[in-house]
Order: sequence, then structure tokens, then C-alpha cells
Amino acid sequence: MRRLACVLLVLVLVLAGCDPGFEKVSIVKDARVLALRSEPAEVVVPSLEAEIGEVDIEVLWADPADGRPRPWTLKACAIRSNYNYGMGQLNEARDRCEDDVIAVPLAAGSALPGEAIRAKFRADVAQLARARQLDPLKGFDGQVTMVIEVAIGAPEDPLRVYGQKRVTYSLPLPEGKRANQNPRLLGVMAGGADLVDGAGFAPGQKLALLPVAADDAAEMYRVLTFTSGVRELQETIRYSWFATRGEFTREQTGGAPRVQLGDEPREIDTEWQAPEEPGPVQFWFVIRDERGGTSWMMRQVEVR
Repeated sequence: MRRLACVLLVLVLVLAGCDPGFEKVSIVKDARVLALRSEPAEVVVPSLEAEIGEVDIEVLWADPADGRPRPWTLKACAIRSNYNYGMGQLNEARDRCEDDVIAVPLAAGSALPGEAIRAKFRADVAQLARARQLDPLKGFDGQVTMVIEVAIGAPEDPLRVYGQKRVTYSLPLPEGKRANQNPRLLGVMAGGADLVDGAGFAPGQKLALLPVAADDAAEMYRVLTFTSGVRELQETIRYSWFATRGEFTREQTGGAPRVQLGDEPREIDTEWQAPEEPGPVQFWFVIRDERGGTSWMMRQVEVR
């Protein structure tokens, strides 16, 4: 019996050290939704029953393996989301907009991989009332969220891909509240120099990558506490790194584990190693704050 237990233990240890060969999230090889952005990032209204301002929606997506145009649809809905307020990460929707009885089609069309997908959305009272009903805090903090969902590919396509974005609608609480703005990414430093389109790198070369955000990217903001007080916080900025080839040492950088508890932000830099095979490499750099603001930047370089 002890011999069998030892054999099983060795087997577990061996399997634990095996590389199953899964692709990393940061390496984009097929159809992917990389990010969605709303402008403005947050809508502040005097009342959730008042006329709501319009937002512009944009989708960042890619498919390096297939250059054919793809059908797409954009919908808005109010569906339940996991509540991670102040945890330094966006809430993730549990369901799809097609599960919402009042999902609203925003736009549909066809786009080539990498071509921007855009639409406009204006929430109404019924949608915000449903969103508040599904909100774990029932709007206690003066805000509710709608979900924008993109689906790329035909409905019958087994490789159809989805992406979601939460748009926040807030009352002007606490007093003096200002709407969240999308953070701006000014550039990325590669080995101490600006990373520009057409830059050339040697096969296997390692590059230290450092994002450069605008000075006002990490905004100060105020939140209501459960004791009816007010607390002032500063956003932490997170980065997601994507490329068609090569390898990143860290796929996501920045942010903080628990923003409201004052955890220190993580390092924002990463390292990219060029592939051994010559050829073009497409980069996508996505910047986010923990309140739903998003922007991005793209670069194409050459390994030669």
C-alpha cells in the first residue's frame, strides 16, 4: 500500500511539472476581442429617472489567422455581475446579453479583422431600473451599470467570440463628484526608446517595455462608505500586453489587489522576447483604471 502511495505521489509531481502547451493569453493567434471602450467612461446624471446622456462604444479586436470580414452585433443589457467594488479590477458579467429579456440591439455589420467596430448607446429608465434591481447594493452607492456586449462571427459559428464592457451611470454623489475619464496611454518605451511603427529587432532579442501614461490617467475620486461617510481614493492603472508573436514575462501589470485597503500598486513594466523567426509582429497595449476607463495603442514592428 505504501509503495502504491509513493508511485502515485511521484506521478502527481511529474504531471505537475509538465507543460500542457496552452497558448498564453497575451499571444493573439486567432479571433479575439481585446478591449471595449465607452466615451465617456462614466455618465453622471442628476437622477436615474432623468434623460440619460449618449455614449460612444468602440471595440478593439483582431484575428491574425483569418483576414476575411466577419459579421458582428452590439447589444446593451442589464445582467447580473460579480461585485468586486474597490478590488482593483472590473466586475465581470456572469451571463450574456441574449439572456436579458430587455436586451437592446445597438448596431450590426461586417468588419475586417482589426477594423474598428463602433456604435452609440443611450440608456433609458427601464434599463437602469432593471440594472439597479440586479445590482448587489441596489444602487446604494449612487450608481448602476449597463453591459455592452459584442459578438463577432455568425450565430451558428462555433468559433464566434464575445466581449463585454460595463458602462457606469452615477448620481452626483458624493457632492462634487466628477465623471470618470478614460486613461490615456501616451506611448511605450522599448529598451529606453519610444516604440514606433516599423521598428526592427533581432530574432530572440529581449526588450524591457515600460508604458507611459498621461499625468492625469490615475484620477482622484470620492466614494460613499457604508457608514455614510466619504473616502477619497486614487485610481491605480493596469496594463494588458498583447502581441501576435514572441513572449511576455508578465501579461498584465500594474493595478493593486485591494484599492480601498490601500495596497501598493504592482510593477507596471514587462519584458518581451522577440520570436526566432523573422517577420512582422503586431502589438496591442491596453490601459485600464479600476472604474471602467479604457484606452489602447497599437504598434507593428519587424523581426529581422
